[in-house]
Amino acid sequence: SPARFESIAASLCGKLFADYGDLPKEDETSNLYGSTPYPSDREILFHNESSHMPQWPRRQFFTCLVAAQEGGETPLVDCREVYRCLPKDLAAKFAREGLLYVRNFLPGVDVSWAQFFRTSDRAEVEARCRSWGIGFEWFEDGSLKTWRTAQAVLRHPQTGETSFFNQIALHHPSRVDLQVRQSLDQLYGEHRPPRDVRFGDGQPIDDAIVNEIAGLMDSLSVGFRWQEGDVVALDNLSV
Repeated sequence: SPARFESIAASLCGKLFADYGDLPKEDETSNLYGSTPYPSDREILFHNESSHMPQWPRRQFFTCLVAAQEGGETPLVDCREVYRCLPKDLAAKFAREGLLYVRNFLPGVDVSWAQFFRTSDRAEVEARCRSWGIGFEWFEDGSLKTWRTAQAVLRHPQTGETSFFNQIALHHPSRVDLQVRQSLDQLYGEHRPPRDVRFGDGQPIDDAIVNEIAGLMDSLSVGFRWQEGDVVALDNLSV
């Protein structure tokens, strides 16, 4: 049950994060989130949870309440192995420059900025952005653009191992279906995609580089079929 799962997670990790705005809450009183609302015929792309934000979880816990009758696997990839398998010059560039994440909260395309920040008060949103080191810009249509520089590579504080720790495969426009990408460009212009990620100096990352990284992640990933009641615990920095 959700309550039993929450008690297990809390016993393993004393503080559970309750303010994540990108996922639907199981209910308003719990520290649980439902699965990402995503089309059933699409894969959620690889990412280290919240690695583009100032705060991110060291651990993650997943459970299965209802097993999928078909498909529904959760692929996992070892980010330490991804880093070791990257071309050395590319890995060094990512480590040196980091990444710039850009997000446009466009009405009806993604969660709204009010949902993400859990407030409709613009002044509160601005204060939070400043405290988190996030740049922001408001547009006449009420939408919000934010940007932040973050690491692409990180060393584990306990093991000393280096991980490819980011959300490049999830945020880069090349990973969106071509037809969807063209439609978004027509609606909002190529400079206002819902999400984008660049090198830390603002230079675009070539599609071919991101496709190479995504292919590497696919080749290194493992998957499993959920059974009801399964619990998975992950080190977010490593997997």
